[in-house]
Amino acid sequence: MDYIETSLKDEVLLYLLKYDINYLTNLTINCIREKEEIGLFIFSDGRVGEISGDKELNNHRGDDLDLKEPHIYLSLTYFLREFINSEELSEIFIPQILNEKERKVLKEMKNKNVKEISIVMNNGSVQKIKSTKDGMITGAKADEIRKILGLKNYQQITIDTRDETTIAFKKTYKNL
Repeated sequence: MDYIETSLKDEVLLYLLKYDINYLTNLTINCIREKEEIGLFIFSDGRVGEISGDKELNNHRGDDLDLKEPHIYLSLTYFLREFINSEELSEIFIPQILNEKERKVLKEMKNKNVKEISIVMNNGSVQKIKSTKDGMITGAKADEIRKILGLKNYQQITIDTRDETTIAFKKTYKNL
């Protein structure tokens, strides 16, 4: 325990470890590259083992590992999935896992007010991604927009753009 506390106070060591590629870094890279379950087994006496996909539990030091002994299992895949849902960390991991169009779809899915996403495929590749968002404008801003568009209380207007010079609209009158 004293060793851990001393190490945590050693600024030079912490700086070196910050940029050191270590065992956990290599496992993380393998997990992303292979896209399979990778987990760590930590035993009560400090021995560590790993399992990758359907392979057997192994240890690089050649220790005998028995899963009947007390241990903790840490799923690296689970933690990566948690990190990828994080906004900052997804910028690090997602580019390595997904192509450009897959990233666009995930970005739209993370947007809270997206109601619908439509993906048009052609010969296995994404041709078009359309997303529909819902929102509400109220108060003075709603009055201002209604005035600009010439809307009465029982009317609806749908605006669409087809290119940089054209706006198409559809005005619907609601009769009660």
